[in-house]
Amino acid sequence: MKTDSDEISQFHIIRMLANGVTTVIYEATDQKRERKVALKVLNDEHREDRYQQQKIIHEAYLQSRIRDPHVVQVYDLIDRENSPCMVMEYVEGENLWQTYHRKPEFTDSVKQSIALQLVSGVRSIHAMDIVHCDLKPLNLLLSSGGNLKIIDFGEAFALESTEDSGWQKPEVVWASPLYMSPEQCSGEQPVKATDIYSIGIILYQLYTGQLPFYSEDPEEMLDFHCNRVPQPPHEIADLPDDIDRIIGECIRKNPQERYRDAGELFIALTKAYHQ
Repeated sequence: MKTDSDEISQFHIIRMLANGVTTVIYEATDQKRERKVALKVLNDEHREDRYQQQKIIHEAYLQSRIRDPHVVQVYDLIDRENSPCMVMEYVEGENLWQTYHRKPEFTDSVKQSIALQLVSGVRSIHAMDIVHCDLKPLNLLLSSGGNLKIIDFGEAFALESTEDSGWQKPEVVWASPLYMSPEQCSGEQPVKATDIYSIGIILYQLYTGQLPFYSEDPEEMLDFHCNRVPQPPHEIADLPDDIDRIIGECIRKNPQERYRDAGELFIALTKAYHQ
């Protein structure tokens, strides 16, 4: 981690982009390299929290390993006011959740583009034996030109690696209750098929305009993911048979019955879209 004062002072904060439970993301200008960046730092409440410091270091380490046009790039990790600061690629646009609320219906070509870009990005993540563990519309950025970028590796899980920076794997890997896999809901260790389930929920919403099930009670949502069989997408919306089948396979309760990873899913989607 760089600590040189020149490396810190080169950033000019423009505005706050997001304010989460433990972190804040800012739009900034890298005055040394003359480019916009996004800075992710711990908020005031957690700035001296050693666990959260190690977590953001671990996040930067995993995300920086992914080189893919559909994953936001990590440029650097520096020490800002004695707390980690992640320097990332800045994306001009909005997240998919915001797009849903602004424009709830998409053309077939836009649906296809979003699906393929998402799965292509996750394919690169899985190729590094990393599970994102928190795929959801809020973590998918869409640029003004329609390019999709995956963000937020705060819950990401390295399947086969030595632990870096003293990081300890949590016993349970959480995510949004709306998009969590049954195995996450049950407290089991995530696998690559865990991301496939979340992708399936995203595609279900993309093609039907609604989630397979919904409750404002998180505990009830966990029960739905584990025990409730969703209504098939074709009973809600008109969509190609192959896409209906692919979504159904993605959201099976047993991870062994889903696509093993995003590489397999990408092949299936490509064939379905180009028949």
